[in-house]
Amino acid sequence: MYYQKAFAPIFIIIAVATVVASISGIYVYKRNATDTDISPQPKTQQEKIKNDEVPPSLRPTTKPFTQTTKPISSPPPQKTSPSANAFDLTKISGEISILAQTGKPIGPEHYARLKNSLETALAQGASPTETQLLQSLLEPLNPEKISTLTSASQGFRKDPEIPSAEELKQVPSCAGQTFSTPPVDTGKLYSVSPLGNLGPPGHTFPTEHMFFHITAGGVTTDTIQLSAPADIYVTLISFSHGLTQDPVDYTVWFALCKDVVGYYNHVKALSPQLEEIVAKNNCQFSGETKTTRCNIETLTKVNNATSMGRVGRLQGNFDFGLLDLRKKHVFANPSRYGTRSLYIQCALEYFEPMTQSRLFSFIKRTDEKKCGFTAQDIPGTLKGNWFFGNSRADSGSDWDKYLAFVQDSGDPELFVISVGGTFTGAGKWEFKPTSSGTTNRAFQEVTADNKIYCYESNGKTGRIAVQMTSATELKIEQQSKSCDNMLNFSSPTIYTR
Repeated sequence: MYYQKAFAPIFIIIAVATVVASISGIYVYKRNATDTDISPQPKTQQEKIKNDEVPPSLRPTTKPFTQTTKPISSPPPQKTSPSANAFDLTKISGEISILAQTGKPIGPEHYARLKNSLETALAQGASPTETQLLQSLLEPLNPEKISTLTSASQGFRKDPEIPSAEELKQVPSCAGQTFSTPPVDTGKLYSVSPLGNLGPPGHTFPTEHMFFHITAGGVTTDTIQLSAPADIYVTLISFSHGLTQDPVDYTVWFALCKDVVGYYNHVKALSPQLEEIVAKNNCQFSGETKTTRCNIETLTKVNNATSMGRVGRLQGNFDFGLLDLRKKHVFANPSRYGTRSLYIQCALEYFEPMTQSRLFSFIKRTDEKKCGFTAQDIPGTLKGNWFFGNSRADSGSDWDKYLAFVQDSGDPELFVISVGGTFTGAGKWEFKPTSSGTTNRAFQEVTADNKIYCYESNGKTGRIAVQMTSATELKIEQQSKSCDNMLNFSSPTIYTR
């Protein structure tokens, strides 16, 4: 896990984020610093429809960033010089603002690239004020200033969220247990986003939890009660201050039974019972403090329907994730993933039938996979997740090294090349697949057959050329030509599994 100092006072962060959003021309959605995802927001509360989530440049970050949602309220963008526009400061601001909102550290190469881009923009005439604002967002992500938390308290679990073997003696075996209480009053819920949401760079790989939307985000500081979905055992409380648009974000992990563990993320306040746990226990890792960032291990029973805290505020949504240790996903190389990714399941499927039906009604998908899906690897084919270098799916600093060839979570007929960065800018290349030829071919039909395949997307310039050189390696390059021209490589990037 990682330690990061909080930003200056929260009101400064809000101001900075607002200006950054105006610079980029998109509304930036926030996420918890203790998790790895960025939360999608439906376009408006009235529409109550699925959000394409992240923009293209931030449909690198939350739909990040290619979002079509307009800012709810933001000041008019500041004027910039022609040279600043020529440098495309908008794209840089989108990527930095998204990363800053997550609160997760980035790798040294990623940090250096963004820092150099800001210095170049300033030298080419970008607004000093805008550049300084972006530098203030980037600097807390400097890996040289972030302590790696390797010294855990004695006896801390191998997987902090999952009870130890000794603790499991106090947790019931899984024998038909279900959730029965909705996390929040469904009368105050207006949409649920399924598993697998894409929003590079924060969600280059399909998102491993569902989003429960209360408001469109950024419109109110009101909160509503968050309830225990059954008799559960809280296992971990993680939180950080000053890293999102709200003063503090909590993630609460809990066990339903020995093999089923869930979590709520983007909790804005804890119940008195959970506050007492935080007050009486120390942070688990060296370098953590309760005023900055902290993880607290516990095993505390919370009764069904009991308040666990409050959700909402400017966030407007919260995450609900679940893993079932009895059900393991197939990945081409499972050693690149942490425990959570290997066992993620749909939380709604663990509710009793009536409540489950009610919650499913908030998801707009109409196919049989209403919950969406995360793991899409088909070994030996192009489909699924790929990595640059030695990056890992559970690393907090490797986002820009991810690449995924997957189906869209809201529309499975739509195929997406989800790019975290490295060989080209972060974003999503979307298209309807073909079943023959080498242009926009369905990913599961592409193998190491010595052919170069070509992909084009509406709204994107040029093409992406891909060739699998083996079952676990590919070459890829973005090129300025269309797929009608001859396919070849000039300087491809290598990804592996």
